[in-house]
Amino acid sequence: MVRLRKGGTVRDCSLSVLLPRFGQASQRKSVYIATENTYTVEKFQQALDKAVALREKAERVYKKAELAAAKAGALDLKRQLKR
Repeated sequence: MVRLRKGGTVRDCSLSVLLPRFGQASQRKSVYIATENTYTVEKFQQALDKAVALREKAERVYKKAELAAAKAGALDLKRQLKR
């Protein structure tokens, strides 16, 4: 994304990352790259690496929470069937 903030004179660049959250709405994070005057391919690559790492971490947390919920549901069902 490239945007000019209200009252600003120089645009800034950032990446937008959607982070999944189990049982909740996904969260959108912005990863800053640079201003249009300081933008480089290296800064873009660093921001992209950070964005990918954020997404991967969120996916791991999501899958862990999903598995815990599935196990809890299975245990609950097992208890109900024993009655």
